Amino acid sequence: MTSFLAQKTSNQNGATGTGSFATYKYDSSLYDNQGEYNPSTGIFTAKTPGKRSFSCTLFMSGLGASNTNCGAAFVRNGSEYHHFSVLNGANSRADTGGLGLSGSISLFLNTGDTVQVQAYSGGSSLSVNFDSGANSMLSGQKLE
Repeated sequence: MTSFLAQKTSNQNGATGTGSFATYKYDSSLYDNQGEYNPSTGIFTAKTPGKRSFSCTLFMSGLGASNTNCGAAFVRNGSEYHHFSVLNGANSRADTGGLGLSGSISLFLNTGDTVQVQAYSGGSSLSVNFDSGANSMLSGQKLE
């Protein structure tokens, strides 16, 4: 069975905060039996067609009162495909300045199709960080 597991081991400081999406790079490949995930770009590229399942957790910090509409999405072939969290950052950060999100998706990919996780937060400056940690993980597997 084709599968991979990647973890975020370094922070991406100033990744978002102006409402723009940025790729959440899980920069350490713990397992990838087909070499389909690129930890330097954060992009999975299918080598064979088939149904795939992806799951992820991610963490953002540096959120302030002006950072609203926090969210994340799975992006397929460069286009937003599936939002899995859309939150009002000012109400959801519990006054800690941080926010954890998780999501999963199953979809059919053709050879060469790509999938990545992107996150964003509204606001007026690039003050929101994408944080590393043992729980910042992305996994995927081929279902057939």
